[in-house]
Amino acid sequence: MSLSHNFIEIQAACSRPQTIRHQLFERSWERGISNFFLENIPISYSTGFEFAQRIAQWIKFLSDQSPEMTNVPIYEYGAGLGILSKHVWQVLHDDYPEIAQKIDFHITDYAQETVQSIQQLPVFQKSSAQIHFDVLDIMNPVFNKHQLPAFSWMTYLLDSLPHIHIEYDQGELFEVKVSSHIKSTAKIIDHSTCPPQIWTADDIIHQLQNIGSDAVLANLSQLSELITETVERVPLAESGLTDEDIEDISKFVPTLSRKPTHFRFNYSPMIRQCMTKLIEQLPEKGALLIFDFGDSEISANINFSHLTGQTGICMFYSVFFPYLNYLVSTLPNCEMQRSGFDNGTTQMALIYKGFDQDVIETRFDQVFRDQGGEKSSSIARDIRNFKGDNDEFIPFINQQLQQLNDREAASYYLLITMSI
Repeated sequence: MSLSHNFIEIQAACSRPQTIRHQLFERSWERGISNFFLENIPISYSTGFEFAQRIAQWIKFLSDQSPEMTNVPIYEYGAGLGILSKHVWQVLHDDYPEIAQKIDFHITDYAQETVQSIQQLPVFQKSSAQIHFDVLDIMNPVFNKHQLPAFSWMTYLLDSLPHIHIEYDQGELFEVKVSSHIKSTAKIIDHSTCPPQIWTADDIIHQLQNIGSDAVLANLSQLSELITETVERVPLAESGLTDEDIEDISKFVPTLSRKPTHFRFNYSPMIRQCMTKLIEQLPEKGALLIFDFGDSEISANINFSHLTGQTGICMFYSVFFPYLNYLVSTLPNCEMQRSGFDNGTTQMALIYKGFDQDVIETRFDQVFRDQGGEKSSSIARDIRNFKGDNDEFIPFINQQLQQLNDREAASYYLLITMSI
């Protein structure tokens, strides 16, 4: 796509993680857990009781497969607000108290500020001695040899890691690079100074040259909204990627069956690194559950916009789950079971060691037969679209809620919908 002369190129074509928009997104997490609310990041089903119940069912199931274990370390990676951990802990105590007594629960995040914020939440102020709050970088995870993760999970974590865009066309591989532009007439108001200052296009370009500054942090959303991107593809061998990345991509693509002549997907060296290290540190019997946005299968000629999404300033990437299958196949003594939901929606995957494959597959299909949250989401839509009189509203809500069990009715998304 070419732009008119009214646009100024502020960054030449580069890999997605080096783009200005991605760098602004990464800086947003310096604001801690408040970023979830400032950027309207969805925290509905994936933090609710309904999903927590599914995780608790897996903990119970895996614990039953290893009855000899008396001290079971479980981990949530990238806990964010800590809501899901809180709900899992509560469901375990309510539904499986005998299992809850055997658990060592580690709530982790890579950011010290986030871990401190979680620990200070009222719900955890009187937390059990079984609950631990750990700073853990999944890129270099370090575990006590007596606390290897028997069961762990991550929700919407891999889609937040940096990805590069890969294109396959008639047997050739390319990296799709991104250029950044702003209009020559662009302006924002910097409210971080007193009095506020107007930044012109020249001022904006100057400020973005020091993207780590406090001034940029104070104006992240305004700056991100100004950016228009264009793309161009570069042969993989000339892309500037590391030899290791090029080799990995080049070995992976031929393993894809029934390839169309033209398709695109996301690839993340960080996923290769972190998943390899996490899988290698699973104990003899251990499992890792992944709940993330992405593609379950290859798709021909997908639009470039399908590869990324955005909520506020925060970017997320469509995780290519066939690559996770490939990665697991290269590692010893591990298997992977995953969902096959529509591309561009949430997928589930379980990577495991030491369990019977047939038993795992059967149980996985039972617990994750659907993506979950459908009933509460449907009712929330009906409530938003309600057209009746005011005095009919409360009876209508009560009628709708009767379709749900207590945990489905506790959906954060549904409660927010009713409150507004």
